[in-house]
Amino acid sequence: MEKPLAFVPGTYNVKVNNTSTPVTMVSGVTTHVKTGAVVLKGSTDEYYAIVDSAGTQLASAHLGHALSLVPGAYHAKLNSIAMTVQVDAGHSGEYQSGSLTVKTAGSDYYAVLDASGTQLASKQVNQPVSLPPGKYSVKLGNRVRPATVTAGQSVVLNW
Repeated sequence: MEKPLAFVPGTYNVKVNNTSTPVTMVSGVTTHVKTGAVVLKGSTDEYYAIVDSAGTQLASAHLGHALSLVPGAYHAKLNSIAMTVQVDAGHSGEYQSGSLTVKTAGSDYYAVLDASGTQLASKQVNQPVSLPPGKYSVKLGNRVRPATVTAGQSVVLNW
C-alpha cells in the first residue's frame, strides 16, 4: 500500500495474504512494513498455492503471477508437489517449473506419480502439465515410464 494509515500507538499484527508479522506503532513515527513476493513460473494455465509449515494454504495464484507475503520460508505447491520457497523483504523470488506431455493417439488420461506410486496429477494425453523439477513416474493404462522434469524445460514422452 502506498497510502499511510493512522493507528493508535500499540502492537498490531499486519496480515498480507494470510501471512502476518507483529508491528509496534509509535506516536508520530511512520512505521513501514516490508513485504516480498514469490512467483512460480510455468507454461500451462494452472494454479500454485503457498502453504505454511503446517500445510495450511495461505494464498494461491496462476502460474506467472506473483503473491505478496511477509518475509519467511514457505512451500509452494503445484499439483500436490511442495517445493521450498523463500520470501525476502523488498525482493521477488522467482521459481521455475517444467512441463510434461504424453504424446499418443486417443483421448485417454495419463497420471504423474511420485516414487511411492501416489498420484500427483493427471492430464489428458497430448496436454501438458506443469510440475516442479524432479523425477516422476508416468502411467498410461497399465504401462509406467520414468520422467525427469527440469526447470524451464518441456518434456515430451512419445507413447
